[in-house]
Amino acid sequence: MRARGLALKPYWSALQSSIVSGDDRMLFPPFGNFLVLPSVSPLYVPEDAKPSQEDLQAARGVIMSEAQAFAAEIRSAFVANLVEAHNGARTLDSPLEDVDKLMRLVTSAVPCPSGAYCSTSATFPAILDHFKVCSSAALTASSVSTSPMRVLAIQRVLAAVNEVEPGKVDAAKTLTAELYALGNEAFHCEACLPQQAAVGPAAWSNAHSTKMGWTKMVHHLLVRHTMLGQTLPTVIYTPLKPPSDSGDAAATAETASGGFVVEDAES
Repeated sequence: MRARGLALKPYWSALQSSIVSGDDRMLFPPFGNFLVLPSVSPLYVPEDAKPSQEDLQAARGVIMSEAQAFAAEIRSAFVANLVEAHNGARTLDSPLEDVDKLMRLVTSAVPCPSGAYCSTSATFPAILDHFKVCSSAALTASSVSTSPMRVLAIQRVLAAVNEVEPGKVDAAKTLTAELYALGNEAFHCEACLPQQAAVGPAAWSNAHSTKMGWTKMVHHLLVRHTMLGQTLPTVIYTPLKPPSDSGDAAATAETASGGFVVEDAES
């Protein structure tokens, strides 16, 4: 049965690609959910199932209707969760009356639901598009979710950036891609610095990541600093260093000479 199910993957891809709207296409069910749609199961579950192109075409309309129902269910569940999270975080600038704007906030970014081995975060429904590449498992209505503390943790990361570079990031305008572009070692946790000093940088570095990208910093704050009643610590942001002119000149000279250092001839 597994092989018969996998044989439907090109059909799943074709149905998804036929959707014009980007958001609607992202909301098309992941492959694991596609296989359990009522109108898809007969195409591969029976041992003698061997659907023809005519069979697939005949099932298309019903499948697309069921896919829309899946999209509506998972979107509705996520919106309810997202509004609750922003209410709980007491974010005064969150557009709770406009869920489309609320979903686009970078503070609404959620982790990949595939599990701990993937550290990708994205806003909804883009996270579903990522998940389809990351996993073939099925999602439940509650698989994609956030929390008040996660909203606050992302806000803490944004505040750290703006503290150093005022106005660089904004919850309503900044994309997750721009946060990734800040680098994998852009952030430190201020609360953990005294512990690092106590045991020594080398020993601490072996046990903990001292420099993190934005998603790992959010995860760090949630895992290590969200005990009952605890206030999230300050995050320290260090911008990427621009390439030095001297380094660029040396690299250019080395490239021009085929990788060898060319010394001036003595006069």
